[in-house]
Amino acid sequence: MWNNILKYSYKRHLHPIIMHYNKVQSARISDPTAPFTMSNPWHGFLLWLFCLVLVLRAADAQQCRLCENSTYCFLETQFICPVNSRSLPGSNNITDCVCIAGHYATEDHICRPCEPGFFCPGDESLQLCASNSSSDVFATSAADCFCVPGFSGSSSACAPCLPGSAKHGNGSAACVLCVAGKFQHLTATSECATCPLHTNTPGRTGSIAASACVRNPGYFNNIGIITACVPGTFQSLANQTVCTDCKRGNVENRFYTLQNASTSDLACLACPDFSEVLRSVSGHGILSCACSARFAGPDGGPCAACVAGSVKAGAGNHACAECAANEYANPLNTICIVCTCNSTSPAASDNRSACVCAAGFALNPFAPFDCQECAAGQRAVMSGGLPVCEACTACQYNNLRRQTAFTPCPLDEYQPATGQLACLACPASSVSLVGAVQRSECLCMEGFGTTPFIGPFIGPEIIYSFTDKISVSTWKQYAQDTATSLENAARWEMSAAKQVWVSGGDRLGMRYLMPANYDIVRVKFGSNFDWSDPNYYMGLHIDGVEMARAVDYEMKTVEFPYTPGQELYIFEQDSLMRHELVITLAHSVRTSADGF
Repeated sequence: MWNNILKYSYKRHLHPIIMHYNKVQSARISDPTAPFTMSNPWHGFLLWLFCLVLVLRAADAQQCRLCENSTYCFLETQFICPVNSRSLPGSNNITDCVCIAGHYATEDHICRPCEPGFFCPGDESLQLCASNSSSDVFATSAADCFCVPGFSGSSSACAPCLPGSAKHGNGSAACVLCVAGKFQHLTATSECATCPLHTNTPGRTGSIAASACVRNPGYFNNIGIITACVPGTFQSLANQTVCTDCKRGNVENRFYTLQNASTSDLACLACPDFSEVLRSVSGHGILSCACSARFAGPDGGPCAACVAGSVKAGAGNHACAECAANEYANPLNTICIVCTCNSTSPAASDNRSACVCAAGFALNPFAPFDCQECAAGQRAVMSGGLPVCEACTACQYNNLRRQTAFTPCPLDEYQPATGQLACLACPASSVSLVGAVQRSECLCMEGFGTTPFIGPFIGPEIIYSFTDKISVSTWKQYAQDTATSLENAARWEMSAAKQVWVSGGDRLGMRYLMPANYDIVRVKFGSNFDWSDPNYYMGLHIDGVEMARAVDYEMKTVEFPYTPGQELYIFEQDSLMRHELVITLAHSVRTSADGF
């Protein structure tokens, strides 16, 4: 045994030292400065002692010991087990080295980390996790396996997420319902799909189809395209096909919005005062608001009313225009109106009253604001601030139209009536001064005589009263009865040639022939009814010339001279109205010619 120990010690420890010594000695010979030399006795002793220690250690190493943990001994040599493997004490083969948990062994006895989706319990096997589950590297047991995204539950039983839900990460957490704005029609998914742009699932979770995504408020379906409500409109509801124009009640084209896709009428802002949106129900900004008719200003306001005599017909940013001469602005200041014929007005007139009738013209009482020419026997004068045609007064005449003055009766003529075209000649051999009114002012010429004038005739008068006889039949019957009872005095002509009854159309009237022996006709007529229309009135004509008329609640008494054979025509310009009508025939004066 000692022999073996000495051999081992020499080979393992002493021989290297001797070899080292020889090298040192050689160096000493070539390098005198070398520190170690054999000539130094102390150095030699140290070398001997060192060799002795080495020999004794070698002898101890030769004793057999049990192979340690995680090693194995083969042919009296101890080897360390491969990485990530362990062995029991006394192992004598590499196969005794077993991979630790979380690792598995390959065919060449290399322990590799357990792969994802598997677990390694420490028996060198690689075991697969349950269906729809996985694991991280170094998994050591089935408990380390977890459900993959889209599945939920324990690692041994991972169930797929149902439509309308998803699970994003690994683990046993439950599947989560798709939030509003998302949906999922598949099972076992890790994410919910997002609704298309501008759509949502309002107030709903767990949607299972894309059809659950509806158009957001503020958008509408434009031929299959989701389109934002344009400025000036809004939509507060989801999934609509049209947008609503901004308005308040029935008031529209007075509002605008500042942006697209408005979702409430609170986004509708009112245009500035006196402005509106042009060519549309609502606008897309304050500049969409243009000043309304009769107001002027820039788009977006402020807008000011047109001044008197100027107009603006429609909305826009154009200015008000002044009315030209012979025009006037209507009450709304939107258009200029041309004055009626035969009237004029200055420029910038703001009222119809600014149109004044030309000389010789007056307002037509039956067509207000129309100017009519004054007929012969009349003149144009101002009455109550308005031009009217006035009949010639007694002692005057006028035989031309469109006159503004009368002509007094010349010498030897007179005229007791008004509105006449000419004066009456005095009787033969009599004369009068200019402007004579009555025939009594005609005085006999020198050498001619007459029965002295004794004043107005006070003898009997003939009176016809048609008051309240308001129908054709009552007028006609009264006329016939009167003609029968008074046929020796003034009488009604009942022949078809002289009697005219008008019923239908607009008039109710009668015509009769003036009798002899009387030269004055006095008519009291009028209405106690409010026609409320200037076209309704009672009229008196002699031989087709209008002598007088009476309108609403107007009562007149007129007196005219007449010549026997003239026709008197009384009519009412509206059938069956209440009226008063009294006709009196009388003499003017009594002379020898009268036979009294």
